[in-house]
Amino acid sequence: MYRSSEWLNSTAGKPKPAPVLYLFIPDGKGEKKIATAAIAYIYVENGTTYIQHHNSDLDVCFIALDSIYKKLDEASFFKATRSYIVSSAAVEGYVKIPHKGLKVRLQPETPEPINVSRSKAPLFIDWLKTDS
Repeated sequence: MYRSSEWLNSTAGKPKPAPVLYLFIPDGKGEKKIATAAIAYIYVENGTTYIQHHNSDLDVCFIALDSIYKKLDEASFFKATRSYIVSSAAVEGYVKIPHKGLKVRLQPETPEPINVSRSKAPLFIDWLKTDS
């Protein structure tokens, strides 16, 4: 069991692993290589993770969303909700919803609306404007 200062000292100064250029996802008996630049967004629906490409291709992936997010470049990808990781290149815009946060428009369109929480909204806007 760590005391808080021990935990801080053990995790501070450890560099985050470099973001990957490709994801390798299980595909039958092998793996499929997906360029992260081709990914528009990644989402979970009914316990299954889907990778939506900019060209409208869709891959099924049996890797947890958080595990995928740890591998991605934070400058290019943002965890907008518990179910969605979005690429800055896929964001067409957003609408501020008073007292609720943001509604984000993505291309290709998502199966459900993406609502960024009020607490994450400023982070999302900063992330989006930094990447532009």
